[in-house]
Amino acid sequence: MRRAIAAYTKSHGRGPSALREAMAHVPIDPITHSATTWRLTTEETVPVDDFTTRTAAAKRIEILEIHSGAAGRDGKGKRYSEY
Repeated sequence: MRRAIAAYTKSHGRGPSALREAMAHVPIDPITHSATTWRLTTEETVPVDDFTTRTAAAKRIEILEIHSGAAGRDGKGKRYSEY
């Protein structure tokens, strides 16, 4: 998934705003057994003109990183959310 996000970012010059933009099928988190529990690290891009005009420009959210959404820790004490 990280490779797909990186490839999308490289080819488009920006990160995807949704996982489906970067990949056709979102995999299931092996810990939560769900494709909807992924935790995304995002960044909001605010255009410069947003600060200089009265009309607000569209903001864009970009996915930077992804982690498991599972609570708890593995057998070595590492949080699943760190994977």
